[in-house]
Amino acid sequence: MAEKRPKLIVEGKDDRHTVIHFLIRNGFPYSKGALSLSPSYLPEVIEAEGVENLIVSIETRIMTSAAQIVGFVLDADASAADRWKEVRHKLEAVRVADLPIQVPSNGFIGRSEQYRTIVGVWIMPNNQDPGAIEDFLKTLIPEADALLDHAIHSTQDARAKGARFPDAQLEKATLHTWLAWQEEPGLTYGLAMRARYFQHDRSQGASFVNWVRSLYKIQDLSSQTTSAETG
Repeated sequence: MAEKRPKLIVEGKDDRHTVIHFLIRNGFPYSKGALSLSPSYLPEVIEAEGVENLIVSIETRIMTSAAQIVGFVLDADASAADRWKEVRHKLEAVRVADLPIQVPSNGFIGRSEQYRTIVGVWIMPNNQDPGAIEDFLKTLIPEADALLDHAIHSTQDARAKGARFPDAQLEKATLHTWLAWQEEPGLTYGLAMRARYFQHDRSQGASFVNWVRSLYKIQDLSSQTTSAETG
Protein backbone atom coordinates (compact mmCIF):
# COMPACT_ATOMS: atom_id res chain seq x y z
CA MET A 1 0.00 0.00 0.00
CA ALA A 2 1.39 3.39 -0.99
CA GLU A 3 2.51 5.61 1.86
CA LYS A 4 0.16 8.49 2.51
CA ARG A 5 2.02 11.78 2.64
CA PRO A 6 1.12 15.42 3.00
CA LYS A 7 1.02 17.21 -0.34
CA LEU A 8 2.35 20.48 -1.71
CA ILE A 9 0.81 21.44 -5.05
CA VAL A 10 2.73 23.79 -7.36
CA GLU A 11 2.07 25.10 -10.85
CA GLY A 12 4.59 23.19 -12.94
CA LYS A 13 7.82 21.24 -13.32
CA ASP A 14 10.14 24.23 -12.85
CA ASP A 15 8.27 25.23 -9.70
CA ARG A 16 8.48 21.69 -8.34
CA HIS A 17 12.24 21.37 -8.77
CA THR A 18 12.84 24.91 -7.56
CA VAL A 19 10.84 24.38 -4.37
CA ILE A 20 12.43 21.00 -3.61
CA HIS A 21 16.00 22.23 -4.14
CA PHE A 22 15.27 25.38 -2.16
CA LEU A 23 13.96 23.30 0.74
CA ILE A 24 16.99 21.02 0.54
CA ARG A 25 19.25 24.07 0.77
CA ASN A 26 17.35 24.97 3.95
CA GLY A 27 17.91 21.58 5.56
CA PHE A 28 14.84 19.60 4.51
CA PRO A 29 16.11 16.01 4.15
CA TYR A 30 14.65 14.97 0.81
CA SER A 31 16.49 11.86 -0.41
CA LYS A 32 18.09 11.72 -3.83
CA GLY A 33 15.83 10.21 -6.43
CA ALA A 34 13.42 8.50 -4.02
CA LEU A 35 10.66 10.23 -2.11
CA SER A 36 9.99 6.96 -0.29
CA LEU A 37 13.40 7.25 1.38
CA SER A 38 12.63 10.74 2.66
CA PRO A 39 11.07 11.22 6.12
CA SER A 40 7.31 10.75 5.95
CA TYR A 41 6.60 14.24 7.31
CA LEU A 42 8.04 15.85 4.17
CA PRO A 43 5.36 16.78 1.64
CA GLU A 44 5.21 15.24 -1.79
CA VAL A 45 5.59 18.16 -4.21
CA ILE A 46 3.18 17.73 -7.13
CA GLU A 47 2.96 19.78 -10.31
CA ALA A 48 -0.50 20.82 -11.47
CA GLU A 49 0.46 21.66 -15.06
CA GLY A 50 -0.54 25.31 -14.86
CA VAL A 51 -2.09 27.81 -12.52
CA GLU A 52 -5.63 27.31 -13.81
CA ASN A 53 -5.39 23.56 -13.27
CA LEU A 54 -4.06 24.17 -9.77
CA ILE A 55 -6.97 26.45 -8.87
CA VAL A 56 -9.54 24.08 -10.34
CA SER A 57 -8.02 21.19 -8.34
CA ILE A 58 -8.13 22.88 -4.92
CA GLU A 59 -11.49 21.52 -3.82
CA THR A 60 -10.75 17.98 -5.00
CA ARG A 61 -7.31 17.96 -3.41
CA ILE A 62 -8.78 18.91 -0.06
CA MET A 63 -11.75 16.54 -0.34
CA THR A 64 -9.48 13.57 -1.17
CA SER A 65 -6.64 14.47 1.20
CA ALA A 66 -7.50 11.67 3.66
CA ALA A 67 -6.86 14.14 6.48
CA GLN A 68 -3.29 14.75 5.26
CA ILE A 69 -2.00 18.32 5.14
CA VAL A 70 -2.21 19.93 1.71
CA GLY A 71 -0.56 23.17 0.58
CA PHE A 72 -0.78 25.23 -2.60
CA VAL A 73 1.93 27.48 -4.08
CA LEU A 74 0.91 29.62 -7.04
CA ASP A 75 1.92 32.86 -8.73
CA ALA A 76 0.15 36.15 -8.09
CA ASP A 77 0.78 37.23 -11.69
CA ALA A 78 -0.98 40.59 -12.11
CA SER A 79 -2.45 40.81 -8.59
CA ALA A 80 -1.96 38.88 -5.35
CA ALA A 81 -5.33 40.20 -4.10
CA ASP A 82 -7.19 38.95 -7.17
CA ARG A 83 -5.42 35.59 -7.03
CA TRP A 84 -6.38 35.21 -3.37
CA LYS A 85 -10.03 35.92 -4.24
CA GLU A 86 -9.95 33.01 -6.69
CA VAL A 87 -8.36 30.71 -4.14
CA ARG A 88 -10.57 31.93 -1.30
CA HIS A 89 -13.68 31.06 -3.29
CA LYS A 90 -12.43 27.48 -3.67
CA LEU A 91 -11.56 27.22 0.02
CA GLU A 92 -14.99 28.50 1.02
CA ALA A 93 -16.54 25.67 -0.99
CA VAL A 94 -14.80 23.08 1.21
CA ARG A 95 -15.53 25.04 4.38
CA VAL A 96 -12.05 26.14 5.33
CA ALA A 97 -12.65 28.26 8.41
CA ASP A 98 -11.65 31.83 9.25
CA LEU A 99 -10.64 32.89 5.76
CA PRO A 100 -9.22 36.43 5.78
CA ILE A 101 -10.22 39.03 3.21
CA GLN A 102 -6.56 39.48 2.28
CA VAL A 103 -3.98 36.72 2.22
CA PRO A 104 -1.60 37.12 5.20
CA SER A 105 1.88 38.37 4.33
CA ASN A 106 3.38 35.25 5.93
CA GLY A 107 1.10 32.90 3.98
CA PHE A 108 -2.25 31.36 4.86
CA ILE A 109 -2.77 28.30 7.06
CA GLY A 110 -6.29 27.15 7.92
CA ARG A 111 -8.41 24.04 8.40
CA SER A 112 -11.39 22.36 6.82
CA GLU A 113 -13.24 20.67 9.68
CA GLN A 114 -15.49 18.92 7.17
CA TYR A 115 -12.51 17.08 5.66
CA ARG A 116 -10.29 17.17 8.79
CA THR A 117 -7.57 18.74 6.68
CA ILE A 118 -5.06 21.50 7.36
CA VAL A 119 -4.69 23.71 4.29
CA GLY A 120 -2.00 26.23 3.34
CA VAL A 121 -1.63 28.80 0.56
CA TRP A 122 1.44 30.77 -0.51
CA ILE A 123 1.08 33.26 -3.37
CA MET A 124 4.39 34.00 -5.08
CA PRO A 125 6.40 36.04 -4.65
CA ASN A 126 5.43 37.28 -1.16
CA ASN A 127 1.62 37.12 -0.82
CA GLN A 128 1.38 40.88 -1.38
CA ASP A 129 2.98 41.97 -4.64
CA PRO A 130 2.23 41.07 -8.24
CA GLY A 131 4.67 38.66 -9.79
CA ALA A 132 5.72 35.04 -9.92
CA ILE A 133 8.36 32.61 -8.77
CA GLU A 134 10.93 34.53 -10.84
CA ASP A 135 10.38 37.56 -8.60
CA PHE A 136 10.89 35.34 -5.56
CA LEU A 137 14.14 33.98 -6.99
CA LYS A 138 15.42 37.46 -7.82
CA THR A 139 15.28 38.30 -4.11
CA LEU A 140 17.66 35.38 -3.51
CA ILE A 141 20.36 36.79 -5.78
CA PRO A 142 23.25 38.23 -3.74
CA GLU A 143 22.98 42.00 -3.31
CA ALA A 144 26.53 42.53 -4.56
CA ASP A 145 25.83 40.76 -7.86
CA ALA A 146 26.37 43.43 -10.53
CA LEU A 147 25.15 41.13 -13.31
CA LEU A 148 21.53 41.39 -12.19
CA ASP A 149 21.28 45.11 -12.98
CA HIS A 150 23.03 44.44 -16.26
CA ALA A 151 20.54 41.65 -17.06
CA ILE A 152 17.62 43.96 -16.21
CA HIS A 153 18.85 46.72 -18.51
CA SER A 154 19.87 44.30 -21.27
CA THR A 155 16.48 42.61 -21.26
CA GLN A 156 14.63 45.91 -21.32
CA ASP A 157 16.84 47.07 -24.19
CA ALA A 158 16.19 43.83 -26.08
CA ARG A 159 12.44 44.34 -25.60
CA ALA A 160 12.68 47.86 -27.00
CA LYS A 161 14.55 46.51 -30.01
CA GLY A 162 11.88 43.98 -30.85
CA ALA A 163 12.47 40.94 -28.64
CA ARG A 164 9.30 38.88 -28.92
CA PHE A 165 8.57 37.92 -25.34
CA PRO A 166 5.43 39.67 -24.00
CA ASP A 167 5.62 42.29 -21.28
CA ALA A 168 4.14 39.81 -18.80
CA GLN A 169 7.23 37.61 -19.28
CA LEU A 170 9.78 40.36 -18.63
CA GLU A 171 10.89 39.03 -15.24
CA LYS A 172 11.28 35.51 -16.60
CA ALA A 173 13.36 36.81 -19.51
CA THR A 174 15.51 38.85 -17.12
CA LEU A 175 16.17 35.89 -14.84
CA HIS A 176 17.04 33.60 -17.73
CA THR A 177 19.41 36.27 -19.04
CA TRP A 178 21.12 36.39 -15.65
CA LEU A 179 21.32 32.59 -15.55
CA ALA A 180 22.91 32.59 -19.00
CA TRP A 181 25.91 34.45 -17.55
CA GLN A 182 26.64 32.05 -14.70
CA GLU A 183 29.50 29.54 -14.52
CA GLU A 184 27.29 26.92 -16.16
CA PRO A 185 24.98 28.91 -18.45
CA GLY A 186 21.31 28.20 -18.85
CA LEU A 187 20.56 25.97 -15.89
CA THR A 188 16.96 25.49 -14.85
CA TYR A 189 15.86 27.22 -11.66
CA GLY A 190 16.11 24.05 -9.59
CA LEU A 191 19.59 23.17 -10.84
CA ALA A 192 20.70 26.78 -10.39
CA MET A 193 19.48 26.55 -6.80
CA ARG A 194 21.42 23.33 -6.30
CA ALA A 195 24.49 24.97 -7.85
CA ARG A 196 24.16 27.74 -5.23
CA TYR A 197 23.73 30.57 -7.70
CA PHE A 198 20.90 31.72 -5.43
CA GLN A 199 21.22 32.37 -1.72
CA HIS A 200 18.80 30.29 0.33
CA ASP A 201 18.78 32.33 3.53
CA ARG A 202 17.59 35.79 2.46
CA SER A 203 14.65 37.24 4.41
CA GLN A 204 11.96 36.53 1.80
CA GLY A 205 13.20 32.98 1.44
CA ALA A 206 13.10 32.59 5.21
CA SER A 207 9.43 33.64 5.25
CA PHE A 208 8.56 30.89 2.78
CA VAL A 209 10.56 28.32 4.77
CA ASN A 210 8.75 29.35 7.96
CA TRP A 211 5.39 28.92 6.21
CA VAL A 212 6.35 25.42 5.03
CA ARG A 213 7.59 24.44 8.48
CA SER A 214 4.46 25.80 10.16
CA LEU A 215 2.07 24.19 7.67
CA TYR A 216 3.65 20.74 7.84
CA LYS A 217 4.50 20.97 11.55
CA ILE A 218 8.22 20.49 10.98
CA GLN A 219 10.09 21.41 14.13
CA ASP A 220 13.89 21.17 14.18
CA LEU A 221 15.96 20.90 11.02
CA SER A 222 19.23 21.94 12.65
CA SER A 223 20.58 18.40 12.65
CA GLN A 224 19.72 17.75 9.02
CA THR A 225 22.16 17.99 6.14
CA THR A 226 21.76 20.52 3.33
CA SER A 227 23.75 18.39 0.90
CA ALA A 228 20.94 15.97 0.08
CA GLU A 229 19.66 16.07 -3.48
CA THR A 230 16.54 14.91 -5.21
CA GLY A 231 16.08 13.56 -8.68
